[in-house]
Amino acid sequence: MKKNFSHIRTVAFFLTLALSLSSCVVSKKKYTEMENLKNQVQQMLDKRNEELKKLQGELASAKTKLEDCEKARKSLEQDTLRLGKNNRDLKGTLADTKASCEQLKKNYDQLKERSTEKLQDLLKQIESMQASLNEREARLAEVEKTLAAREARLKEVEGTLAARDSAMQALRKRIEDALLGFQKDGLTVEVVDGKVYVSLSNKLLFASGSTQIDKNGRNALAGLAAILKDQADLSILVEGHTDDVKVTNLGQIKDNWDLSVMRSTEVVRILVENGVPNTRIIPSGRGETTPKVQGSTTEARAANRRTEIILSPRLDELYQLINDSRK
Repeated sequence: MKKNFSHIRTVAFFLTLALSLSSCVVSKKKYTEMENLKNQVQQMLDKRNEELKKLQGELASAKTKLEDCEKARKSLEQDTLRLGKNNRDLKGTLADTKASCEQLKKNYDQLKERSTEKLQDLLKQIESMQASLNEREARLAEVEKTLAAREARLKEVEGTLAARDSAMQALRKRIEDALLGFQKDGLTVEVVDGKVYVSLSNKLLFASGSTQIDKNGRNALAGLAAILKDQADLSILVEGHTDDVKVTNLGQIKDNWDLSVMRSTEVVRILVENGVPNTRIIPSGRGETTPKVQGSTTEARAANRRTEIILSPRLDELYQLINDSRK
């Protein structure tokens, strides 16, 4: 295009020169033709100059766009490099994450397996504990049943004891009433630990150093026998007691023990003679070993010289109830 513009300018130059040189020698017609040709060439030149300016403007715009494209290319190149680096970093992170996930999955599987084993062990323990609990509950129910039965038997025992105590108190009252006239001679009746103790002083029964019962003592024992002979549920223990003065000059009686036994045996004979079955009565002697009153005074010794008739309820039925309550 530059060559065309140069050629047109050259033609225009020579035409102008020709016109200048030929203005004096050429005809007017020829001059006019040349002038017209010049104008045409000038118009072409002007048009080409305009096109050149337009093309130069387009070229400048194209350069600007090219520079912008270059900048954009460089920016894209940098972004591509950055994205590549980020991509590589992400791939590394992804690989690490994948490895961590695989390790976590492995740990999870191991944990799951262990948890399952522990859960199974725990279930077995729970089942064992439940079985033990059921067994204990069954035992507890059995124990409660046994306790209930024992409580019922215990109440029965308590009722029997209460009845025995009531019966012994009634017996004491009956004996006191029957032997009321002998109380001034040293006869006492009391209930101790569920037993009736009939205590007869030697003043009522025996002379000093003697084993023979006088008339007043026989009468007292006969009155007591009248009550005891019908008491089939009573055990009768007759205990002889002396003071602490040693026996001397009493023939075959060797000591206080001998004397107490012989006196209790004599009391048993009188009771049996008056109707008390000999199968329910036992004689025994304590000598001076169980004093009623401590001391060596005349009053203490007189209180200790005594015969005690101990009346105990037969407890066979009560023992049976107690044994049943222990089963």
